[in-house]
Amino acid sequence: MPFFHQVPKTEMYFQEMLSNAVHIILLGNIDMKIPALIMLRRTQELILTFIFYSEHPVELFKKEMDDNSRTVSGFNELKDYIKNYPYSMKYNVDDAEVQEIASKVIEDWTRQYKELSNFFHGTNSNFFQKTEYLDEFKFIKKDVNFLTKQVEVLSSIVNTLLIIFYFEEYIKFDETTEKSLIRSAISNNMEYKKEIVEVLKEI
Repeated sequence: MPFFHQVPKTEMYFQEMLSNAVHIILLGNIDMKIPALIMLRRTQELILTFIFYSEHPVELFKKEMDDNSRTVSGFNELKDYIKNYPYSMKYNVDDAEVQEIASKVIEDWTRQYKELSNFFHGTNSNFFQKTEYLDEFKFIKKDVNFLTKQVEVLSSIVNTLLIIFYFEEYIKFDETTEKSLIRSAISNNMEYKKEIVEVLKEI
């Protein structure tokens, strides 16, 4: 039936995150720092939404049929959902151990979200772009380094959440291509990989 081809899929959220990444690269290279950071913040929101709706396709359908539908009350509820998810329903694991990893990731998500929100809202002049003319947009190493660090943090958060939620799919990936690429997208400075190995026994 043609109707079933119209049923929304959660993959569209993942595709939108990839679209955001393209925007961030383009904007960052011409020092449109604030728009790039706003796209990063948007990606932060999309990863939590993607995870929730991938677990609740009926709620996704309702949301797509009515954009005023409010399945969850906000991002605090989504964060609690991820922190308290019963991971033993999916894998042979101790819930508390995986929830501890998830909680650390969400703490970092929250810390970054607060920082990016300062740029989004222009909390004070420290978070202004202060650009007046078009020819002022150019490659500025300091801003690119800051944006690169923010991308590294978010990439680590996104890929760690995807691993702990979809571990059985992850372990089926090819070791030298997909797995290697995902592992390299998680910063060694954040210790997520070490914690995943301790709990899930591989990465």
